Parts: sequence; C-alpha cells; structure tokens
Amino acid sequence: MNLLDTTFYKYSYDGEGFFSNYKYTLQDSLSPGEWILYDSNTKEDLENSEVLVVGSFKDSLRNGEFQYHNGHSILTLNYKNGLLHGTLLERINNEVVNQGSYIQGRANGAFISYLDGKLLSVSLYTNDTLTCWLQYSDGIISSSGYGSGENRDGLYKIYSKEGGVILDAYFSKGTLKRYRRYYADGTIKELVEGIFRKPEYLLGMDIIEPLYFKPSELLQGCWYTYDEHGELKEVVCK
Repeated sequence: MNLLDTTFYKYSYDGEGFFSNYKYTLQDSLSPGEWILYDSNTKEDLENSEVLVVGSFKDSLRNGEFQYHNGHSILTLNYKNGLLHGTLLERINNEVVNQGSYIQGRANGAFISYLDGKLLSVSLYTNDTLTCWLQYSDGIISSSGYGSGENRDGLYKIYSKEGGVILDAYFSKGTLKRYRRYYADGTIKELVEGIFRKPEYLLGMDIIEPLYFKPSELLQGCWYTYDEHGELKEVVCK
C-alpha cells in the first residue's frame, strides 16, 4: 500500500519517545498478515519507493516484529497480542543508538542509548517505572540517580569530566532534602539541608552546570560554606 491508502496508516505517536523520528505507523485492527507501507503516492511508484513501515497482524492485533524506517534510521519493535513485548532496537546507518525490552506492554530491564558509538545513557525500568539511571558524556559518566520527577528517591550525583563528584543531592519521595557541592579535588564546598523554594529544577537528566541555588531560596534549614581546605567559612540558617 502507499500514502494514498489513508485507511491503512496514521501519523505516528505524536512524536513521543522512540517514535519521534518516524512519521507513520499502521492503523490498529488491520486484517491478518503482513502489511507494508511505502513512501509513494501511486501504486505505480511502489517499485521505486522506500519502505516506511512493515508489520504483521493476528486477530486484528499487532503481532511479531514491526519495523519503522526513516532514511538511514530503523526502529525495530516486537508485539504480542497488541502489546509491546520483546526487544526494542534502533539503528542509524546500521549502528545501534537505542536498545531495550518490554514485557506485556511495560518497559522492563535496561534501556541503553549511544551517541557516535559511545555510551550515552543507561536507564533501568521495572514494570514501566524508571528506577535508576546513568548518563555519560564522551563515554564518561556525567550524572546518576534514582527515579524521576515526583518519584525521585535516593542519591543523585553529577560528575566532572575527570570523573569526580561535583554535586550530590538526596531526595525522599520526590522532595529534595539535602545537597552537597564539591571542589575539583573532592573537598566539600557547600552543604545545604532543609526545605527549598524551587527544588524541581536542581536535577534532571539534562544537567549542564549545577549552579542553581542561592541561600535566599532556602525556606527552612541551614547552608554551610567551606573553603578549599574543608574549613567552615559561613553558616546561614533560617
């Protein structure tokens, strides 16, 4: 089928997640067998057109391997009874950029991303919930943490290019409780404990520089500042 057969395909997933690079997907509830969507406007052009989507249906449900194409990018997914089930693999120019796995429609296990052949991130999921993650820059770890958003729980860390910790922060049930900043040699620079005005923008998975808080943003608690030798310089409590 081709792009004139609008009954059989739709725009893909509103650009979310792994599907952001792939414009089309097959309609739900197609008849049994393999379906192929081509990048053409007439049936006469099929021989010279590119494949956009390949997938099979059983009992009107997605079943087995689906492939999504966009130029040199190919996203391969597996379905069982209409649900994502099995491996996810995305390649660009035949080089793996994303991989992971699903069980009965839920992300489970490690999802790994690469950039220019180097490790970019590792995220561990349990029943569709992000439990912990690592991010890398040029193959060197840059940040790590547990959960995300309101589910952040545990210690988050940001690392220098040399691999040393330059900031760590402790969350409990999504709420920031404490964070510490360090000098390049690992000596503590700041220790802050309490209740913060805007804790939501301290840590995420896209941190560039951890220069976010000022003492004025501490609503309740104490702010300790140290010199390069680890000697306490100043205490601000509210």
